[in-house]
Amino acid sequence: MRTLEALYAEGRDRIVELVAGADPGAVHGEVPACPAWSVHDVVSHLTGVGADVLAGNIAGAATDEWTDAQIQARRGRSTADVIAEWHTVGPQLAALLDDFPEPYGRQVVADLIVHEHDIRGALDEPAARASAGVGVGLEFLRGELVAPAVDTLGLSPLDSVLSVDEFELFRALSGRRSAEQIRRFDWSADPDSYLPLFSQGPFTVRPTDLVE
Repeated sequence: MRTLEALYAEGRDRIVELVAGADPGAVHGEVPACPAWSVHDVVSHLTGVGADVLAGNIAGAATDEWTDAQIQARRGRSTADVIAEWHTVGPQLAALLDDFPEPYGRQVVADLIVHEHDIRGALDEPAARASAGVGVGLEFLRGELVAPAVDTLGLSPLDSVLSVDEFELFRALSGRRSAEQIRRFDWSADPDSYLPLFSQGPFTVRPTDLVE
């Protein structure tokens, strides 16, 4: 397998194993990182990404409307049935990722790994925090969302003023940490000047702390 294909496959396997072994009640319970969704909904979104990309249904990709349609289309199905669909579309999507124009292959991996840890938080199963997928996801967020915003705001590079665990930064840049949590990171500059960097693309700073 090529790099992004392998990272997607590894992340998907971890998620499927997690969900398959979870209590059914937990699978339909709230995901603290995205409280409008259940674990079933998150898996529906990830499956829907594969199905939509393969079908060429990419108008509005990554918007709330696009992801909501994926979830609604699978809401009446069992989680096992949705995972069975993902077993079909997931490998086909993974095989395309290394050929996508930059940065879209890395974006798909980043989305998958963000949601892996959303699910882990919901099921209280922390692990894989130093996976290669986290590294690629963080690279995508830094390069595609943070770096342009740093230039626009006239700030020093984030890495030059912030010392924080890579997993925490990954979660913060993907909208999974509150402003107060971000302020408590190890800063050598005024963190408030940098808070806009944590609300780039589809992400916004959480209104309340999320401890994982």
